[in-house]
Amino acid sequence: MDIPIIAFAKLTPKPEFYELVKDALLEIIPKALKNPGCQRLNLYEAKDEGMVYIYEAWENETAYDYHLAQDYTKEALTNLQTWLATPIEVIELSQLI
Repeated sequence: MDIPIIAFAKLTPKPEFYELVKDALLEIIPKALKNPGCQRLNLYEAKDEGMVYIYEAWENETAYDYHLAQDYTKEALTNLQTWLATPIEVIELSQLI
């Protein structure tokens, strides 16, 4: 059974990399939206708190894993390790009903 996957990610950029983090994410979103099974991918900011949030909805775990395996995703995650003050906080949810 295909179970939809929802992921929320909280990113805390180092202040000097805030815009760079946003730009990097804005660059990969159009690519991710073209992936099979991508239902939604939104980027939000709480600039006064210095946070960036991602909301993702995927048709199933296979589609989500496909996205995570893409070169552009891997490259962004590698860059983010340097630009973030803390590790990315991700909550993955599976729909129950």
